[in-house]
Amino acid sequence: MCKRKLAFQSYADNDTIDVDDTENVNALIKKLTDGRRQMIVTTRQKMQTMINKRLKEGTTDYNKIRALKVAFVVDECHRAVTPQTKRELEAFFANSLWFGFTGTPIFEDNKYEQKGDLAQTTKQFIRRLFTQLYYQRSDS
Repeated sequence: MCKRKLAFQSYADNDTIDVDDTENVNALIKKLTDGRRQMIVTTRQKMQTMINKRLKEGTTDYNKIRALKVAFVVDECHRAVTPQTKRELEAFFANSLWFGFTGTPIFEDNKYEQKGDLAQTTKQFIRRLFTQLYYQRSDS
């Protein structure tokens, strides 16, 4: 099963709210402009294509989508959205909240060689809301 279908299935099977998938960029635009309050599962690639290639500034769809109040919930946030992509989406969706989840956060002591200006998860998503640590127990 592909990652996209698996991700949608996990949301759809375990939630009591209505979750909508997006087959393509046109479906994403339609869902964002239909006026319904809903949870939409999509990819950052579709969001970027919508913003950079499909929506034309000044059109009804552009203005309607740009004015939305949205919350982005990012799984595997330590690698799923680059700082540059996050800034592009935040610039378009001025009324956005961001929640990032990761099992392997990037801190000062385990950061990668810096590519861009936010090499740590804690700098990209600003404030940590919750930490749960697991320690491996040695059987020896």
